[in-house]
Amino acid sequence: MKCADCGEEILQKDPWKCPYCGSANLISSKDVVSTSIAEIEKLEKAGRYEAAALGYEELEMWDEAKDCRRMAKTRHAISTKIKFGKVSTISMECPYCSASQPLSSKNNKVKCKQCGKKYLIPKKALRLL
Repeated sequence: MKCADCGEEILQKDPWKCPYCGSANLISSKDVVSTSIAEIEKLEKAGRYEAAALGYEELEMWDEAKDCRRMAKTRHAISTKIKFGKVSTISMECPYCSASQPLSSKNNKVKCKQCGKKYLIPKKALRLL
């Protein structure tokens, strides 16, 4: 049993009130565990695997905690492989003939493959590369 008001664990069998605060608002251990598991599952769905693992450890659910830690490591490994903010190629449209052409280098002058005319690439576009 657990007291809903003060949160203390009650070890006495079938108490009618909390020996710590005197409250009659008691919760069975089964209700506490099911509520805690529901909160932990919300953490897992939100991708907060480390916090979920700690919650499972408090309930002494070691296998579930281990699974959450494994998911946290996998997610971290994936996120470190992804590079944000940069692209390898962009397409620019020729201002003369409107032909689209991929750019992969940081040269600010480009010669159109369609019409052969040279044009400048804006600095903002070059920063993306």
